[in-house]
Amino acid sequence: MKKECKLSIAVGAVLVLILIQPALADVTNGTFDTDLSGWTVDPSNSVIPDSGAALFFQTSTDHSVLSQEFLIDPLSLTLSLDVVMNVEGEGGAETDHFTAKLLDELDQPVAPISLEGYFARLDGGTAGTFSDTFNVPVSSLIGQEVTLILDLFHDDDDFETTAIVDNVSVSVVPVPGAVVLGSLGLGLAGWRLRKRRPI
Repeated sequence: MKKECKLSIAVGAVLVLILIQPALADVTNGTFDTDLSGWTVDPSNSVIPDSGAALFFQTSTDHSVLSQEFLIDPLSLTLSLDVVMNVEGEGGAETDHFTAKLLDELDQPVAPISLEGYFARLDGGTAGTFSDTFNVPVSSLIGQEVTLILDLFHDDDDFETTAIVDNVSVSVVPVPGAVVLGSLGLGLAGWRLRKRRPI
């Protein structure tokens, strides 16, 4: 019986360690500290790191794109990123826009997580700066390989548009909560063993 008890405690301890470890997989280099490593850049010269962030700017190909595949691990809760979009110039209606999409393993937009058109187009020829942080729940995608695509689209107009992206990350279950869950598991294992002991 003592051997069973020790084994159960050992298994419980391993489960606690698993629960409190950092995310098994996460966005690579989501803070763009020195370069764009971990990201696929298309076209290759369209996005450059700028002061610890990714700078999207207009190109002759109309699209400036960054993408990355990553695994939604068992503790994942929310995908978030910061975006600042700047529009400068004079003329007609602005049709440049920045989009973010999360695709599943079949390259289909994950509803309702697809953020196609998240940033509204600027109409009326008014320049300006727009900033936002978006947070998207991803706990329903646990265990899936997903692709995050960030895209600045430039229509042929009289404006110059840039977008700066930073702090791309996936938040996880807080460590205290994981410890509580693990402790409950250990307590339950001990209670069951005690209940099974012969009187």
